[in-house]
Order: sequence, then C-alpha cells, then structure tokens
Amino acid sequence: MLKNGLDALIAGNDSENIVLLSCASSESDSELISTFISAAYELGLELPKTDEYGVWVADSYFDLVEAGVELPAVDIQVEFKRYLLVIHNEIAKIAKYDQSLHRYNVEFGKFLEVTGFINDYQAWLDKLCDLAKGIENRMYREFSLDSSNIILDVSYGATTRGDVSESHRVAVKLKTFNNHKERAEQGVGV
Repeated sequence: MLKNGLDALIAGNDSENIVLLSCASSESDSELISTFISAAYELGLELPKTDEYGVWVADSYFDLVEAGVELPAVDIQVEFKRYLLVIHNEIAKIAKYDQSLHRYNVEFGKFLEVTGFINDYQAWLDKLCDLAKGIENRMYREFSLDSSNIILDVSYGATTRGDVSESHRVAVKLKTFNNHKERAEQGVGV
C-alpha cells in the first residue's frame, strides 16, 4: 500500500491522501487501509469488498515479503495473523475438492474470527486437531497438521518469532502448491 502511494506520488498524483499514504508509518492496519481506500478512490481504482480487506492486506503483505520489498516493521501478532490469513485463504482454495478439509478450514478460521467464534477454547482446539488428523488425502492432511501445529504452539504462550517463521513457511508451501495446481489446470508448463 505504501509503495502504491509512493508510485502514485512519483507519477504526479499529489492529492492529500496519496501524500499521506506515500509517507505513512502507522502500524495500525485500519488507519493505513482507510488512507489507502481514500487514495484509491482519488485515483479511480477498484478495491476488494469490505469483508475481503484482511485477506487482501495479508496476501499483499505476503507477496511483497516474497518479492524482497523492505516493509515497515509491524507488531509480531499482526504479522502472525497475516500469515495465518494467507494459510486460511489458500486452504479454502483447495478445500472445495475435499469436504473434510473444508470442515477443518471452517474451524481454523474461527481462530482468526473469519468463520465464527470460539466458545470453549480447549474443546475447539481438540476438534481442530481431530479434524486435521482425519483428513484422508495425504497432502491435505499435511497442510492441516502443519497449520494446526502452529495454533498448538501459540495456544497457551506468547507468539514468538519462530511461530511467525513457521506460519510463513506453511503459507509459502500452500501458495506454491496452489500456484502449481492452477498452472497445471490451465495447461501451462510447470
């Protein structure tokens, strides 16, 4: 988002929101998104629907990290949640092929409050792990076990840099799998 603001400023668009966006330093996603929306409106750009902002920010952040773009530091919890959102979104792409993976992903999404809320944490955690173990497809089961293990690691302790690295690793694994699958479905050389 910051890069888009800077690119627009360099291209000669110097409205208030574009200037604010190009030099934003806030760690608050909501403030940054609000400025970005205003700047995009000024430029006549179409943005994702409101309920997709979190996933869009997470995917954009992931893509920029993978491209080696230096980004402003964010809180460890914010970064962790972004990678978990990428994981959830990538699992959703393949869950249409496997009902048990879909059920798992609905429960996984509750941790992020995107598919519901958790009432009894321990019961939810047990159910999440049971669903992960019950997936028949070996590759899908591996994805679900990887992601549920991330949740297990942070369930009763602080999120560490290692947890962020592991969530990033799983997100990369899922993105790579889905990109490969998409290219194969399109008949593009893999």
